This record gives sequence, C-alpha cells and structure tokens, in this order.
Amino acid sequence: MGKVNIIIFNPDQMRADSMGHLGNPAARTPFLDEWAKSEAVSFRNAFCQNPVCVPSRCSFTTGTIRTPAGTGR
Repeated sequence: MGKVNIIIFNPDQMRADSMGHLGNPAARTPFLDEWAKSEAVSFRNAFCQNPVCVPSRCSFTTGTIRTPAGTGR
C-alpha cells in the first residue's frame, strides 16, 4: 500500500446536527454529505475536552490535556 493522505476537517462552531448526512433534513451540505458517504469518516458521538477553541485544538494536536494556566500535563 502506498502513502495515505489524511485530512482533518475541524471547523469552528459547527455542530454535528448542522450536517445533512448526520440526519438534519434542513441542512444543505452536499459536498460534506458526499464526502462522508464516499471516502471520509464521520463521528456521530464525539466530544471535546474543552469548549474553547484554542485549548481544544492544542489538546487535539498534542495529545495532552490543557490546564487553565495553559500548560500541558
């Protein structure tokens, strides 16, 4: 098997129920719906460890939990 490309799509302020392929009939997200059906992975029950964007992204990319003082554990 050759090289595998991985794209992490992590938008700000976009809840799961704002996408059509996750069950919202009012959502118009044709590209994301087709992408999820054809070659992407979409999580229905995913949770983040921090509701604030920057600490959450830091934790996601480093694998550490961010403390209120801004340091990793």
